[in-house]
Amino acid sequence: MSDPDDASDRQSDDRFAESALDSFTLKGVERYTMAEAAKLKGVSYHTVSRAVRQGRLPVVRLGRMALIGGEDLENWHPMRERAPARFRQAPEPSVVPGSVILDEALGERLEIARQLSTLFEVIHAASSELEMGAFGQLLSSRFSTIFGLSRVSMWVIDPQDRTAERIATVGPKVSSAPDTVDISSGYARLTSFIDPGNARVSLDPQSEYPDVAGLVESTPSGPILIVPLRVRGRTIGGMFGDRGGDNLALSQDQLSLAQVLGNQAALALDNAMLLKDQHFRNVQLSTILDHVRDLVRACDAKGRLTLINRADRLFDSEGADPESGSDAMENPEVLERRELDGSLIDREHHPLARALRGESVTDWEYRVTRVDGRVQLAQVSARPLYIDGEITGAVYIGRNITAQREAEQADRERVARIEQASARALAMADMVIHILMAPNARQAADIALDCLCTQLGDKAGLAWVVREDGGLEAVAARRFPSPLDLPAIHDPISISTTITAFARTSPLVVSVEEAGRSERHVMSLVNASALLVTPLQIDDEHLGAIYILHDLADRFDAEDLTFAATVGNQCAHAIDRIRLYKRLEGTQARLLGVIEQMPQAVLIVDAANGSITTANAAAGALWGMSLEEGSVRADSLPVLDLNGQPYAEDEHPLTMSIRTGERSVDELLTLKRDDGRLVDVIARHTPIIGADGMVVGSVSVLQDRAQFQLVDQSSDRFDDSILDE
Repeated sequence: MSDPDDASDRQSDDRFAESALDSFTLKGVERYTMAEAAKLKGVSYHTVSRAVRQGRLPVVRLGRMALIGGEDLENWHPMRERAPARFRQAPEPSVVPGSVILDEALGERLEIARQLSTLFEVIHAASSELEMGAFGQLLSSRFSTIFGLSRVSMWVIDPQDRTAERIATVGPKVSSAPDTVDISSGYARLTSFIDPGNARVSLDPQSEYPDVAGLVESTPSGPILIVPLRVRGRTIGGMFGDRGGDNLALSQDQLSLAQVLGNQAALALDNAMLLKDQHFRNVQLSTILDHVRDLVRACDAKGRLTLINRADRLFDSEGADPESGSDAMENPEVLERRELDGSLIDREHHPLARALRGESVTDWEYRVTRVDGRVQLAQVSARPLYIDGEITGAVYIGRNITAQREAEQADRERVARIEQASARALAMADMVIHILMAPNARQAADIALDCLCTQLGDKAGLAWVVREDGGLEAVAARRFPSPLDLPAIHDPISISTTITAFARTSPLVVSVEEAGRSERHVMSLVNASALLVTPLQIDDEHLGAIYILHDLADRFDAEDLTFAATVGNQCAHAIDRIRLYKRLEGTQARLLGVIEQMPQAVLIVDAANGSITTANAAAGALWGMSLEEGSVRADSLPVLDLNGQPYAEDEHPLTMSIRTGERSVDELLTLKRDDGRLVDVIARHTPIIGADGMVVGSVSVLQDRAQFQLVDQSSDRFDDSILDE
């Protein structure tokens, strides 16, 4: 049997629930708070909360707020709540008019709650950085629900491309315009009714803008809600909605709510576009930096890594990529950093650390020692990053300039070698000019020694020549104490390095330990640790040697040895020429002595100019005039033919063998002396042939025929005496 009190409670609760539901109709697209759900269902807040916790009533979380869908709330049938009997109150006999007023106030509060819920949902969606299309779709859906719109479209303007794009639509499209249009001509005018900055209802855009081309075809007739999306005085888009041409009248509060939602949407869209632009710039910057060969790294004010490019990541080829937020001044591949003078660079002097203190580092070069032992030369620039005058981070750009510096060093060495080769070529030419004029072997060796000392940067130098007895005699020196007081060296064992250089026919460098006894003695006089021996020889004939002494054994390179060999060869040939000239001079002196003692007249004529280069005393006596060397032409001497006529110059007998290249024997000639007397002679002419087979001169031997007459008379007397006997 049921309790009368329970029956009265049930009737009272049913009347309250019915009156509450009559005052507001549940909609499936609406969201209700748990307090609203408790009032609508006529239960306590704790009953709704318990149903939500137990999963019997689905909710959507918006921050700390739980929202219940209208359809879910309608399908939820809570158990009837009954208080203990002692706390129950008697039901009122009938429904008083005040309940109607309560229901109307409740409906207004629920409407405000829904609007706040929608606003919070939009704010939450904006703060959660939804994708722009999803956010536009959510906002368009809420516009459709709150303002009872059957069609809603959201447009976003790109000021750079001067285009507008429809990013969201609820229901059919509001206009027949394409999803992307150029903001030009008519559409530029169309956007002008967005710019006033306040939500409004245009009763008929077609009649409001009759002069806009294409507007009638693309825009429907009838009232339309226009909500501009503006932020910081800029129009970035707009929302458009209508009821399919039906009446659309909104209160000022509703328009204000629409503008508030539009402002939130504008902030969210502007933030999304800024984030998109920032993301694009970050990707663009990262792509550019990844194609830069220099190492780029940035950090925040606390030295935490914020950016690193591909080249810097590849620098740490063995380890994992450095994580964002890690220590930007640490690199697992770097063992230490040192200045070019060798001083250690600690963490406080890291380029980023210096930049964070406000320094600007430009092209700082230092050595980096990697963990694998390689030493590289780095060039680094670093700058602090300022925002509003405050250092917020730093960036540095580094590059490996090892190859560049090595190439520059190689270029400098190459230029130095070229300059050295040029200087040595000039020195060689100067030496050759002077050495050709050297009168003796001593002076030739001195010239060669001076050239080597100047070009090799020696500490001391000494020149030796081989004497006739085979010993080595010191003949010239540079920066050497009393070189000519050194005794001649005869023992080959004591100059083993020199003998080896003669055998190799090339310069040789040895240290003190490798030198012979006499060579070590010479080195000790100047405290030298290295000896360069340049042999002076022609084939197997040893003419002498040049010593160059230095402190360092590695002072002489291959180019130095080549230069020393060239100087040695020139000096050896100069000494050999000097000796040859001396031998030729001796031979010539002996020949001239013989010619001078001959009773016949001897004339040597030069083919180049026809002058007499050699004439003995008999020749001068024969012509009765002085025949000094080079002062008389052979064809100018008076010679008569058999008819007593002088020979023409081109037929002169003294130059005939030069012209014909043939010998002439026992030619009878008549000479006319300077005093006018005639002398009959017998002449012989022989051409002188040079090494190239050309005639370079001639020799004429003339004998007075009177001498033959005396011989004939003596012979006749001798024959007569024989016959008498």
